[in-house]
Amino acid sequence: MATGKGILKVNRTNKGKIFVEIDRLNNRPPMPLSYVVLPDTTLNGKECEYEANEKGIFLSIKVEGKEVWSRAVAVASSSPQALASDGSKYPDSFSLSHTCLPKDVRGLPMKDTDNFYLKLQRAARYEQWKDSYKFTFYKNDHRQREYFEIKANYGHLKNNFDALCQRQAQQAERLFPGNSRSILLQPQWRFVLGLGGESVYETNMTLHHLYGMPYLPASSIKGVLRSWIISQVFAQEDNVPDHEKEFPLVNAEYRAITGSKLFCTIFGCPEDGQKVIFRDARLRKEIKDGKEKYAYADKESSALGSAHQGIVTFFDGLPTVAPVIKTDVMNPHYKDWYKDIGYSAPTDTQRTNPIHFLTVSDENGLQFQTHIGVSEGNPKLKDISDDYGRFLPGSNLNGDHSLADLVKFWLEKALSEHGIGSKTAVGYGFMKADSST
Repeated sequence: MATGKGILKVNRTNKGKIFVEIDRLNNRPPMPLSYVVLPDTTLNGKECEYEANEKGIFLSIKVEGKEVWSRAVAVASSSPQALASDGSKYPDSFSLSHTCLPKDVRGLPMKDTDNFYLKLQRAARYEQWKDSYKFTFYKNDHRQREYFEIKANYGHLKNNFDALCQRQAQQAERLFPGNSRSILLQPQWRFVLGLGGESVYETNMTLHHLYGMPYLPASSIKGVLRSWIISQVFAQEDNVPDHEKEFPLVNAEYRAITGSKLFCTIFGCPEDGQKVIFRDARLRKEIKDGKEKYAYADKESSALGSAHQGIVTFFDGLPTVAPVIKTDVMNPHYKDWYKDIGYSAPTDTQRTNPIHFLTVSDENGLQFQTHIGVSEGNPKLKDISDDYGRFLPGSNLNGDHSLADLVKFWLEKALSEHGIGSKTAVGYGFMKADSST
């Protein structure tokens, strides 16, 4: 073991890579240290102390008595299994020194944070990627021997998800005594929500802003159900005029708003609606403001005669156990073909463009609990309108069942057959309802 002093030379190349050398004050050229990785150039010109083994390999570097680099840590982070004590393939990505947080925060001795939202969005890791730097939560670079992936830590919530779900159930019952329904949803595989949301990464994930956990937002649940009913009821052949058969979805929402009291009672509706005009079984278009647009007919009143707020309340879907986060990848093969500028045929000569994104796995018996609540006494279907029959195919319901029973049936059907979130067309996001609830 040998020790010594010197001056650090930390510079950035034209391609943005950090290059570290050390001047050992022995009238020789500075010694390059290709295996030493520093996050930035702030230590350039600083006096330092170092330790090296008998082969001259540096083991640690200290500046002003503080260790700024250690070979033990570097070797550990270069091994896929070294820090993965939880049995996963790679060590955790969390490293304050590799973030863009204020300098005094980057020096804190924190090894993790117990809020996954803060970890993903605020403590985003800033890493060199080819010839530039970018925020990333996953890296598998065999050439640089760098491996990590982000891992979820829910802190005190880890063993208290049941308590959180029980509190939600109590709230639903207090708000809608006797008129609420509980639904348990089990992911059939992975799912992801908020993939295209704003984020420092190329992709995003919807996380609870307080608890930092994946969940099903009530607005998403309501939106999926509303869209599914429109497509499965008002876009079906029996409910579509003959001249619109070729485009059944175009005026499906208009038919729901203006022709179904039951639909408006569930979801609410505006004061009126407009339909797209068809001519000879084709969509009619006209020129407005110099642009070709669809032509619309005059407005018609909604089925309830005025703007109406829906009487069904949807609750967030909360996980019953700690969700497991998995990194997945989509790999566009023809990125030049997708560009708006110019044209390039989709040939196999183009380079692939791997894009990583985070998903929620179906591991550990994960389920999501949600509730619906109906105000105004949870009326029977036959007391709302006489068009309830079109909503009942495939169910064991009739006009004497309540509105809550109908919404629960449709919600379970929508999430099992349509799914929720992104990439449902390739198998993500499908749920199975627990029939015991």
